[in-house]
Amino acid sequence: MKQLRLFLAALAVAFVSVAHADTYTYLTVSESGDNNSYELSNIAKITFDDTYMNIALETGSTVLLPLASLTTMEFSNTNGISLPDNRATIEITSDGKLRVNTEAGGRIFLYNIKGQQEKTFSTTAQQTDIDLSSLPRGIYVVRVNSTTKKIVNQ
Repeated sequence: MKQLRLFLAALAVAFVSVAHADTYTYLTVSESGDNNSYELSNIAKITFDDTYMNIALETGSTVLLPLASLTTMEFSNTNGISLPDNRATIEITSDGKLRVNTEAGGRIFLYNIKGQQEKTFSTTAQQTDIDLSSLPRGIYVVRVNSTTKKIVNQ
């Protein structure tokens, strides 16, 4: 669990860096099907403990989100009510392939549980299927544009 927490913390730092560079306005977190958006200028710090993602707000309050129920985190210029144009869908198919739907010419980044980048792929069509059989079984994080999703390679 400590490795997962360290990985998620490193991932959050990486995403905050990307968010700053691209001047995003919101962090949207999907939790068990519900989207919660937080304006980046109102976030003082994001930390992780064994069971929660802790978002410390500039107002002094803290938002606790259970790690077990988090499905995606994304930075955008929208507040989660409407989807950004570059949003991608990420799923594992019944035959164990990673399927990404996004615009052609995008990049797909695959990270292991330690936060190390395992692979990078370029999309050549709207739908890209990637064979994961060469990778060890485990938990990975896939990032495409502003969409990030945890997957399990079985």
